[in-house]
Amino acid sequence: MKNFQKAVNAFSLEKNEEAWVYLTKSIEKSNDNYYQPLIYAGDRSTKEGNFTQALSYYDASLLKQVISSTYLKKSRVEKYLYRWDDAIADLHRYLEIARLTNDRRKLTEQELRNLQFGKESYLSYLDNGGTLEVKKLPFSDHKMEYFPCITGDGKTLYFTARDLESKKTDENLFNGFVTGPDWSSRSAPLIGALNSPGNEGAATISADGNTMVFTACDRPDGKGSCDLYSSTYQGSSGWGRPMLLKGKVNTPAWESQPSLGPDGTSLYFVRGSSSQSQNHDIFVAHLDDNGAWNNVQRLPRQINTGSREGSPFIHFDGETLYFSSERSPSLGGSDFFKSTKINDTAWTTPVNLGFPVNGFSDEFSLVIDHTGTTGYFASNREGLDSDFTALSPDLDLYEFSVPLKIRPSMTSYVNATVIDEETNMPIGSAKVSVTSLTARSSVFNGFSSLFTGEIRPMLQPGNTYSFTASKDGYLPYSNQFVIDEYADERLELRMRSITKGASFILQNIFFSLDNSELRDNSLSELNALFTLLDQQVELSAIIIGHTDNQGSVIYNQELSEDRAEAVKNWLVEKGIDPNRLRSAGQGLSEPVATNDTDKGRAQNRRTEVVLN
Repeated sequence: MKNFQKAVNAFSLEKNEEAWVYLTKSIEKSNDNYYQPLIYAGDRSTKEGNFTQALSYYDASLLKQVISSTYLKKSRVEKYLYRWDDAIADLHRYLEIARLTNDRRKLTEQELRNLQFGKESYLSYLDNGGTLEVKKLPFSDHKMEYFPCITGDGKTLYFTARDLESKKTDENLFNGFVTGPDWSSRSAPLIGALNSPGNEGAATISADGNTMVFTACDRPDGKGSCDLYSSTYQGSSGWGRPMLLKGKVNTPAWESQPSLGPDGTSLYFVRGSSSQSQNHDIFVAHLDDNGAWNNVQRLPRQINTGSREGSPFIHFDGETLYFSSERSPSLGGSDFFKSTKINDTAWTTPVNLGFPVNGFSDEFSLVIDHTGTTGYFASNREGLDSDFTALSPDLDLYEFSVPLKIRPSMTSYVNATVIDEETNMPIGSAKVSVTSLTARSSVFNGFSSLFTGEIRPMLQPGNTYSFTASKDGYLPYSNQFVIDEYADERLELRMRSITKGASFILQNIFFSLDNSELRDNSLSELNALFTLLDQQVELSAIIIGHTDNQGSVIYNQELSEDRAEAVKNWLVEKGIDPNRLRSAGQGLSEPVATNDTDKGRAQNRRTEVVLN
């Protein structure tokens, strides 16, 4: 008894080597009924990660005294050793002999279901080869690092870091870069006005790397305990002064863990009563024309179950959502799940990502690059590539090869710059809309970088996209591009200043086949034309329709006139004075390309605008 007490005291003083000497003596000298040192030795071995030794102590204790909780402890240790059948059997035994309240029995039965799921997931993992390419990122060091986010080109990773060994232990935002074939060996805190003596963290970055939304707490201008702020990259001076998000995202509650959608107009985030509350749910907000985040909606019950959801990441495909949840089935306290968007109000049933992405530790903050093949997450696992049960008190960042069955759709991207045609200087804050002509859907609505004129829309390889740009003082820009899998080229959206007598082509105004009915995917172009005429009230416009050579001369003449008239009528309905507008048709008489190919005929079908 004295040796046992000496062992307990030594462990409390972290004199582990001395403590084990006393504990071993206590076990050797104990009588047949003295089982407590054995259970204590099993608990200590479990805490130290020596699971096989822990089981031997628990088994020895059961030979002296059957204690129901010992079977529960055995079951949990056997799970760490992947002895699933033994773990399930011992948990069944615990349920049989333990006196449990109804609530406690329900929790244990849930733990049993989790074990059965763990067995299935682990066997599936082995059937698929039992390997996972995982490595700790080179710049992940002694700091606690978590909540990664990645740019659309996959070349910059931002994350939250906290250095508990430093005099300043507040949370700050850091980044690491791809240098050559691998990531940089060191990370750096963000320069500029973003980091402060307070806490900044849980950030998301726009695909082009120019806008960051992050979490800050207890600020004078905040609405709740933690709120969402945004900052814009300002070139060599770094990140600009953070601004509280406008709109209805921030409330007196707790908001955190944002994820920007690739379209630039959707923002997923977590809201709860407090950082520690159990009512954490995932919401989505939408950016309105005034730059405010409104139309805030809680995601449906497929996503939010009341089991504390968090860490949403909407992939660059705009449809695949990854998030953490404490729901069952689960391998650890919190696992990663995946769901796919069906429409604005429905999602597929979330699927647990299973082994080996999920382990026995808590998992959170998962992101996946635009290709869908490489992922990044924070975990307190020490050795994912060899033993994904090993636990560490620190959080580090890991890179892994995403298993095929949990991958999102592959996306590509385009680096585009809005440029002044005359000066060759970048144009900042130009409104840019990108529409998939293949899928007939809008994929990007945003503004070019104030300092670089750049945008980086995320696109599907092989699809055709329309690009429309508008800016006060400039003629609308209009063009179409086919996107390749590898986006090595840089597009230039060259805009011309407004002058009387200037003419320009709107390539992306579309009509139904053989008639003058405007299609919905013409809206971005029509809106750009409306904005120009609404701002330049001294200008009038002639709208001229052109066709290809399919059909007779008379047919195409009438069709071109009707289509030009349809554009004019649309503008009038929007509020443009009809006295400022005139429509005309040129039929097939003025081709700008050959009519012998589909591409050439598409170029000839166009809407021209002449300003007066």
